[in-house]
Amino acid sequence: MGINKFYMPLDVWSEFTFFDTFFQAQPMPTPMAWYFHQSPPALKYLAEIFMFAGEVVVPFFVFGNRFLRKTAFWVFVAISVLIQLNCPVPTEPVKIRIQKQDTVTLFFRSVTSKKIRFDGSAQPATYLPLRIVSGRNDVLPKFDTALIGHSAGDTVRVKINPDNAYGSNGLYYVKSGGNTQYIVPPNDTITMEGIILTIARHREDR
Repeated sequence: MGINKFYMPLDVWSEFTFFDTFFQAQPMPTPMAWYFHQSPPALKYLAEIFMFAGEVVVPFFVFGNRFLRKTAFWVFVAISVLIQLNCPVPTEPVKIRIQKQDTVTLFFRSVTSKKIRFDGSAQPATYLPLRIVSGRNDVLPKFDTALIGHSAGDTVRVKINPDNAYGSNGLYYVKSGGNTQYIVPPNDTITMEGIILTIARHREDR
């Protein structure tokens, strides 16, 4: 990381003035960052020298004797602690989990017990995702319930027995000649699978 900074088109690195503006310009300043920013220019200059030494020279100490390796360890610790004091690394954002009344978009498919696809949004590149409101039974209730508690990026797969799907009538259409063409046979257990894309919450949590 240290050498890479010299390749950046910023004079602040080569002139050792980076810390003059760093603490006030970073996106997530901590209370300690204010004190670092108020420190004397000479201290900031020394801090940048320490940073470069710790990132460019000290890493090679890990190949040295025991004393050099221990020195490298404590330098790495010191740099990490200083980073956390003035600009902590953001933690992973809290995932939103589906609740009733959330608007959910997803790609999905439905197949019969013989793995014949009869419904769905197929391939993301060529089909639009499905948009539903959770808890409103915009899809089969069993699948709607299975979505609750999941987050964007999750894959939800559920088998639905005939009583909760298309029952003894199945799903069919009548051809022009009067013949019945079944899409889902009577008393067939189907499988619905979906990949959750987005979750939007338009109400206040209580």
